[in-house]
Amino acid sequence: FDGCEEVLIRNCKLTGSKCYLSFNRVGRVIIEDCEISDFTNRFACFKDTNHLTLSGNSFRNCGCIGSIDIKGGILQCNKFDSIVFRTASVHIPIAGTA
Repeated sequence: FDGCEEVLIRNCKLTGSKCYLSFNRVGRVIIEDCEISDFTNRFACFKDTNHLTLSGNSFRNCGCIGSIDIKGGILQCNKFDSIVFRTASVHIPIAGTA
């Protein structure tokens, strides 16, 4: 998503891969009540996004386990005015326990 005023993702099942969702110069992103799974290189990357709301989502087997050059996590973010993160379920298995 590039240059959008608002992006709304609601009640979706999002199954990933080695790719991630990309939000560039977006005014507002709202992701709510979604089942998000198996994004092995983060779920999303946000650049110059003003407002992010994540609400009621379930994250399973998502994240990035990095080396010295890459920091891990479910999201990669920079330059926000506000972030709201509520009522989420996050399950990231420890190696060998999935």
